[in-house]
Amino acid sequence: MSKQSIVTQQFFKDLFQLSKKEQKQVAKTIKLMEQDITHPSLNCHAVKGTPYHEVYVNMDIRIIFEFNEDLYVLFRAVHHDMLDRL
Repeated sequence: MSKQSIVTQQFFKDLFQLSKKEQKQVAKTIKLMEQDITHPSLNCHAVKGTPYHEVYVNMDIRIIFEFNEDLYVLFRAVHHDMLDRL
């Protein structure tokens, strides 16, 4: 069963700071998340010590999100090194 995604204002801010190529990769990742969150390329896992999860967009960019039965709430789309500063 596929899920729907909603994005926060901060997610949009993050997205527009990425290159056009990276933005396309984020869009592709969101579609894959909605279809199959268990896909191995996403490497979906909980962010330790938080209520959030993350998936890989590529080797550098991560999407931070929460989810329930039928909805993903996308909070951030950031470079991996930024995660330590959040």
